[in-house]
Amino acid sequence: MKRIVKRILAWLLAVALLVSCVAVCSVICNHPSEETENTVASFYREPAGSLDVVMIGSSASGKDFFPHVLWRTEKITSYCMCIAACSGNIYSSVLTEVLSAQPQAVILVDADGFLVEDKFQTETDPIRIWLDSMPRNENRLQTIRALTPDALPERLFPFYRYHRYMNSLYAYIPITLRLLEKKIHDVRDPMKGATLNPAPTNAELQTLDISALTAQPLSAESERVFQACLEYCKEKKLQNVVFVDLPKAYSTDEQQERNLLYGARMQTIRERAQACGYAAVSYNALQNPAGLDVRTDFADTLHLTTQGAQKFSAWFAAYLRATYDFSEKDEALAAQWDADTQNVLR
Repeated sequence: MKRIVKRILAWLLAVALLVSCVAVCSVICNHPSEETENTVASFYREPAGSLDVVMIGSSASGKDFFPHVLWRTEKITSYCMCIAACSGNIYSSVLTEVLSAQPQAVILVDADGFLVEDKFQTETDPIRIWLDSMPRNENRLQTIRALTPDALPERLFPFYRYHRYMNSLYAYIPITLRLLEKKIHDVRDPMKGATLNPAPTNAELQTLDISALTAQPLSAESERVFQACLEYCKEKKLQNVVFVDLPKAYSTDEQQERNLLYGARMQTIRERAQACGYAAVSYNALQNPAGLDVRTDFADTLHLTTQGAQKFSAWFAAYLRATYDFSEKDEALAAQWDADTQNVLR
C-alpha cells in the first residue's frame, strides 16, 4: 500500500513539475514582438486619466506621431498605442483597452487600417502580436473568439504554439528579464510608444496631392471593419474621435497608384465619419501644411523620419489645440513630462 501511495505521489510530482516547466517556458518564449509588448505594457503605467490624446494604428502612427513634440509645443499629453502592420480589424479591441485607462482622451485613428485591401484584414501575425501583448482579461477572450476562433487552444495554452522555440531559450530569457525589470520598477516607455526612423530614404520621392480625388468605396472586408469601428464608437458614445490619413509620398507608378487609391478611399472615410459627428484629417489633401520635404522627411513612401515626425507632430499639435479643450496638468505630471521631453528632445 505504501509503495502504491509513493508511486502515485511520484507521478503527481512529475506531472506538477512538467506543468510548471511548460508554464515557465510558455512565459519565457511568448515574446513575438518585444517592442510592441513594451509599448502596450507601458501604456498601462501612464497615470489613469492623464493622457489628452491617444493614437491607435499601425507602424505609420508610431513613425509619424511624436508625443513629446505635442507636449513641447502645445502642452498636450499623448501616447502611440500602435501595433506594427495591424489593420482595422484590431482597432475595436485596442480601443477597449485605451478607454479602460484613458476614457477622456481624444482618440486618433490611423485610417490606413481601413484603406488596405481585404487580405490585410485577415493576416494573423499582427493579431497574434496584439493578443500576446494585451492583458489577460475579458476583452482578450472576446478578441480571440472574434478574430482567431480556430486558434483557441494556442491562445489559452501558449506552449501549444511556442514549444518550437524551446531551443532558443537563451534568446528569449533576456527579453523576459528586461520586460520583467520594467514591470517591477514601473518603468514607462520614454518614447511614449513612438518608434521613429532616423534616416531618410535613398529613393527619389514625389509629394502626393489627393485634394481633387473622387471618393472610392473601401474593399469589402475593410468596409466591414470600418463600419464596425463606427458602430463601436457610437455605442460607447465617443465624441472626440479623429480619423487620420498620415503623410504619404511615392517614387514609382505602382506606389503612386496605390496611394491615390488610398486617398480616394479616405474621401469615403471622411464623409462617413463626419456624418457620424467625427472629425477626419487627410494630410495629403491639405497642400503640405507642415512643410515636409520629400528629400529629408520621409523614411519611405509611408513613414516619416524623426525630423519629418517632428514637423508633422508640431503641425498636428496646433490643430488639436485649436479643435479641442484640454485640461491643465497638475504640477507633478507637468514636471514629469517636461523632464521626459527634455531627455528625448535634446
